[in-house]
Amino acid sequence: MAILVEGLGLVNVEKTSTDDEIVAAYRANFEVIQEVFNKDPNTITAADAARLGEAMAGMKSLAANGLTVTTTDKDGNPVQGHMLVTRDMARQIDLLSRSLSAAGVSGTPDVTGVRRWQDLGVEGVDIVITRAAQAIDNNRSLQALIELEYVRTGNEVLSEQLEALHDALSTTKKSVETLTELQSIRNLLEPEERDPIDLDALPSDLDDAVEQYNTDSEDAYKRPIDPIVDYRGKNPQDVIADVQRLRTELAEQLTELDRLSPPQIGDMGQAVRDEASLAGKIDKILQDMQRVFVDEGDGLETISQTELEDWLIDNLDKHIDEDDPLDVNSAGDIQRNISGAIQAATNLNDKQKEDFRRYMFVFEEFYKSAAAMLNRINQLVEKMAQNAGR
Repeated sequence: MAILVEGLGLVNVEKTSTDDEIVAAYRANFEVIQEVFNKDPNTITAADAARLGEAMAGMKSLAANGLTVTTTDKDGNPVQGHMLVTRDMARQIDLLSRSLSAAGVSGTPDVTGVRRWQDLGVEGVDIVITRAAQAIDNNRSLQALIELEYVRTGNEVLSEQLEALHDALSTTKKSVETLTELQSIRNLLEPEERDPIDLDALPSDLDDAVEQYNTDSEDAYKRPIDPIVDYRGKNPQDVIADVQRLRTELAEQLTELDRLSPPQIGDMGQAVRDEASLAGKIDKILQDMQRVFVDEGDGLETISQTELEDWLIDNLDKHIDEDDPLDVNSAGDIQRNISGAIQAATNLNDKQKEDFRRYMFVFEEFYKSAAAMLNRINQLVEKMAQNAGR
């Protein structure tokens, strides 16, 4: 492959990588050029001009002739070879040469010529200097390309995926903890207690005893048992504070779940979530709370003890033929929604753990593939060195 360089014509180049000795020679000449260019024009001396001329001559010589470099074969024996500048290096040497020509500098520059060249910085010579510096960093051997590009890119992709999975696992874990605590509050619900039938109080006459027993059992067993709230020594206001805190946590977790897995947007601009998803289940719980905990108009939605107990009892005290059929049919819905959310969170957590194991397997296989390629390249380099030493 050949590149056109001003003053040299077409020069042969390496495509993307070259030997470290070529890089060192290019860097040494470039640092002189960069130093002179960055000096205050008023302090430029004839010595600076001479150094610039020598450095450019060195750059062109490197582009035209390359270097004889020494490597070693697999046994550590020295092997000589010829290496050239890279395609990018040659292009930057050409641009540097053209920038000097644009300032009227040819051969060994004088102080005035150097100052004219510096003045061209506003016309883009500073960009040429920057790109010439980048040519050093752009030198990549095939092994370096695998190490720096393949491995780096793979690291970035896998790290992004693992970070997203970590966020999802963290959110799911928090949701499980919040829902479990919410369920523990709902466990304050107990069946109402009824006095047992006192058999010792029955009449001694058998017929009278049977009649009295039937009457007592009618009251004891045929009348529906309503649930009651047993605070178990807790202050109801403390329970209300806990429910309000958990409600806030669920709202925050729903926002995070929507960020991780954005819902669809309905015709009215509302979020449309999968009802079977954890986000959909939490949304139902929040809707239940919004329905029961009525906003009193102050925007604070302060929960009263009556509202708390209505939420806990969950219409389980409503009976057929006695109460509104809608209330009867919705009995237990709040608990079912919480149970469904706990199940959804548990299932999602299990799935995310499996995803994590799969990602780690991919991560391991990725590094195995990179190691295999590097090993293969080392074998090829050793074989080339053996052939070159014959």
